[in-house]
Amino acid sequence: MANLNGSLRCVVSSNGDFDLITFVVESKTKDAETKRWRIDRPYVARRLQPYRMIQFSPGDTITVEASGCVQTGGGGLTWKRYVDPSGENIEKYYHGLIWIPGVPGQPVGSTPVRISTVIGETLRVDPKIDPSTGGLYLRLGYEDDNYDDNGYYDHDDGTEDQCKGVADAHVALNITHSVRPISLPPTLTPLSMDLEWKNTDANWLPLNPTWFWADTHKNQPPDPIYLCSRDVLSPQCTRQSPTVDEWNGPAYCGSDYNINGHANWMTATYEGSIQFEDHDPPSPFGDNDYNWQLTPSVKNAGLTSQNGTSLKLEFDSDETIDNFQDAWWQEFHDTVDNNLEAAMQMVENRRAIVSGLVGLDMVHHSDSVSAEIHPVYAMAVETSTSPFASWAIFVRNFGDEGMCSSQDHLLDLATGSYTLRLPWPKGAFNVRVLSTTFMTGSENPVSVYQPVVLPGYVEISFQLPAPEDHAHADGELLLAYDISAGPQNSGSQPSQSGPCPSCSPGTVKLPQQGQLQPPPSPIAVPPSLSAAAEQHNRSGEPEAQVFRAYTLLTPAQQQTLKAYFDSHVTSQKPMAIQHTETAVPVKPAVPVKRAEVPARILRMRAPVATVPPKVRHIPDLRLANRAKYRFLAFCAAVGDKPTKLGDIQLNCGSTRVTQSGR
Repeated sequence: MANLNGSLRCVVSSNGDFDLITFVVESKTKDAETKRWRIDRPYVARRLQPYRMIQFSPGDTITVEASGCVQTGGGGLTWKRYVDPSGENIEKYYHGLIWIPGVPGQPVGSTPVRISTVIGETLRVDPKIDPSTGGLYLRLGYEDDNYDDNGYYDHDDGTEDQCKGVADAHVALNITHSVRPISLPPTLTPLSMDLEWKNTDANWLPLNPTWFWADTHKNQPPDPIYLCSRDVLSPQCTRQSPTVDEWNGPAYCGSDYNINGHANWMTATYEGSIQFEDHDPPSPFGDNDYNWQLTPSVKNAGLTSQNGTSLKLEFDSDETIDNFQDAWWQEFHDTVDNNLEAAMQMVENRRAIVSGLVGLDMVHHSDSVSAEIHPVYAMAVETSTSPFASWAIFVRNFGDEGMCSSQDHLLDLATGSYTLRLPWPKGAFNVRVLSTTFMTGSENPVSVYQPVVLPGYVEISFQLPAPEDHAHADGELLLAYDISAGPQNSGSQPSQSGPCPSCSPGTVKLPQQGQLQPPPSPIAVPPSLSAAAEQHNRSGEPEAQVFRAYTLLTPAQQQTLKAYFDSHVTSQKPMAIQHTETAVPVKPAVPVKRAEVPARILRMRAPVATVPPKVRHIPDLRLANRAKYRFLAFCAAVGDKPTKLGDIQLNCGSTRVTQSGR
């Protein structure tokens, strides 16, 4: 029991002089129950305070009440109203905040907002939200520039007498929960090429989604071309409205399926074991993509009949690893360039988690189409398990889809943060964080949240700037597992010694500025057809066909092609493309390699996502320039005459390049 502003209340929870929480059941009928929670003296000594006791459920309706005053600290009369303060700097400070996750279509559902904006409103939690993802509880907060002296002591009349005779602040919530099952609009039966999932990751991304055909056909991967009568966008095949990214200008991509590129469904996260495949040739011969394969931990998740047993993963090295300066990623990059077999062995069958844009590659196979994750937004690979576990990680929120595409795919995360949950190995009963080492671009840096050890996994989050800034973070997380005796599936039991004897649990180990290396130099033109290109050529991939066409030129023609391409592409400057009535900044025509600096470590938990991310698709100037001048460079090399080089038919003087058999 406590005396709160002259009233005797039954307090169910408190935090010293703050957060005196009381609870009553206001009403209960056969259809619904209304609970009233009241927080007297809400915590105002930090920006955001969780109230996990006050939980929300799908379909709940909520009304909010608040009033009273707060001590903001400083000299003179310093008390101010909690909801609608008056005085200097109120446009920036001194407002109470509230966050009710899961309320769709309103800011309060995804971020803290001033409590004054929701008083008098009826809020409703999304009835379709999955409560198992966690996070459906109340947060309150306060805006100030210095929280050290905030509280409820030494009550005065306040600035401009706004608190004269006014009690301490309080917040009350009336939460009405339906007792009967929530009535939802009737749902349509998914179609064969709809992606379905049972769980989401920490970012509200679908986790290990599968095609509906597989769900209803004993987990057999679908053949999209057969099921969709060659039209994968048909409304008889999917209800999920895939988007298309293709290049219909002078490019080397052709398809039998009316899409000269990619059909994209959604952004998702997959878990499994990873293998590195190869590295596409750089421009002007290829798209410089790193190609991987992921065998999903959920059998056949996301696969089509063309995939075999693994999902294709791709990301443009110009956007990613060519700029990475973390030690492991640099070693892997150099090994790929010098010894492809050794690079494969570095990551062979390692545990991995990958988030990216899931879709169908419509141009790399003549008999069907395969599923892929392209671009990859985030990748975590467990590169070692003994004596310590090391995860190599990179994270970004933008990316292109290579040669047969024309767009930059921007990932808008609701809170601006991306979270990875790295699972403990089988048999582990304790995990310690030994070191956290990440690098980021100096112009648009990414911050890293201090890793958190939770039951079953280690959580690490990254705060990214806007996708248009084209920022990334790359680095490693070093962990030590305590593993019980018995057979394991993720390596042997860690010892107490290893590569980091000076590290202690919780240590944040950052590289020193003096250890930074200059940006990597541009990739040289390969002198002959690489092993990667030969491998691609056997499967008929456009990148290898273009590179093979280059090798069929005479040395003089090759020199002409290279000189033409370099003189035109390298002269292109960064610019903006007009798109949906606003000028959208796009990547430079030439990849700009920038130095990296150690990422800032944030010693707090990342904001909790309550709504799924969205992807925007905008024109990509760099891809457009690559495609245009690749075609013109080939034509310059052959004297602007129609010429066939291998499987490539150069119709110079036209706007189209064709591939035989397509």
